[in-house]
Amino acid sequence: MNEQRLDDLEQLIGKARERGDEYFAVLLEGLRMYVSLGREIDLLEAMRDFEREVRPAVEGTPSAAELHRLYNRTEKPSSPQV
Repeated sequence: MNEQRLDDLEQLIGKARERGDEYFAVLLEGLRMYVSLGREIDLLEAMRDFEREVRPAVEGTPSAAELHRLYNRTEKPSSPQV
C-alpha cells in the first residue's frame, strides 16, 4: 500500500471520529495497523534475502580495524644489508 493510500485511510479515520462513529474508526485503525505491520514484515523479508545474497561476498574480508592496522602501520627504516 502506497503512502497516498495510507494518508487517505488516515483521513477516513478522522472523518469517522468526527461523525462519532468510534467503532468504525477503531476498525479502520486495526486495518491501518495490519497494513503497516505487513509492510514491516515485507521489509524484514527483503532484508533477510539481501543478507543471504551478500553474505558470501563479504565473508572473509578484513575488518575496518584490520585494514587500519595494515595501511597505517609505521614503516621501520630498513637497515643496510652488508
